[in-house]
Amino acid sequence: MTVDLTSYTSIRAATFVRLQVDQYRINSTGGYFTQTLRFSDHNANFDIDGETYTALGRLLGVTSTASELRSSSNDITVTLSGIPDSSIAEVIHSKIKGSAIQIYRAYFTVAGVQIGATQTRWKGTVSNFALDEEYNVLDMEATNSIQLSCISSVDLLQKKQNARRTNPVSMKSFYSTDTSFDRVPTLIGRSFDFGVTR
Repeated sequence: MTVDLTSYTSIRAATFVRLQVDQYRINSTGGYFTQTLRFSDHNANFDIDGETYTALGRLLGVTSTASELRSSSNDITVTLSGIPDSSIAEVIHSKIKGSAIQIYRAYFTVAGVQIGATQTRWKGTVSNFALDEEYNVLDMEATNSIQLSCISSVDLLQKKQNARRTNPVSMKSFYSTDTSFDRVPTLIGRSFDFGVTR
């Protein structure tokens, strides 16, 4: 679905990021829980499908993506800056690597009215992340930025391997009570004539 922008002399584009992160619950129960983070480089909070995306403005940076007719493996980098020191422990204890990430784009007039519908621009997974600290000596404060290296769903599918080993150990790792592969080791090296009546 494309948005017709030919009748507009000037527009603004906004990027919206939806990130599903498993975060460590630092309380008596322990463990991880999934939290969906929603943020954008728009100048105001914005709703997409009933979900509110927090406006971060210039604190969010997303590398460009290529527009192609068919799906291809385009990697992107999402940068979040201005993260306070108090949130670093939460970032470190979260399972950011492997998190699902989606990126949307919407177009607006200069007055802030949306043009057309919000478009899905990219879907993928966070493959790695890096933390970068900037320390202000005069204010004795540090601000941090996090860079999320993300691979597309197409790239992830190209790397995926679908195979099963035909031995009893592999079978029992999936189905502990299954005995269908128990005789496989005795058949190794033997000739078997398929279709021959005995």
